[in-house]
Amino acid sequence: MANRIEGVTEKLLEQAMKEFLDKGYTAASLRTIAENAGTTPRSVYTRYGDKEGLFAALVSESADKLKSMFTSYMDSYDTRPVDEQKNLFHDDKFDAEY
Repeated sequence: MANRIEGVTEKLLEQAMKEFLDKGYTAASLRTIAENAGTTPRSVYTRYGDKEGLFAALVSESADKLKSMFTSYMDSYDTRPVDEQKNLFHDDKFDAEY
């Protein structure tokens, strides 16, 4: 197993965030991310496998929280009064369907 240099992971994540925000997922370059973090592309592949793994490391915690909030909210949707359900989605078709 390769030795990990302290702080590289944090720098990679910081530079990845900048690169993804600036260029979008498709145009983001792992080589650029690594260079800006002061390391090599190999350290990106060692830690994250590929671009998708790196992106997932950046967004998975926030995405999981959002999914949990949404699921909780939707699980209680049908227990809300009909007027409140209607107001949640501002759907003009709601009255016609219900």
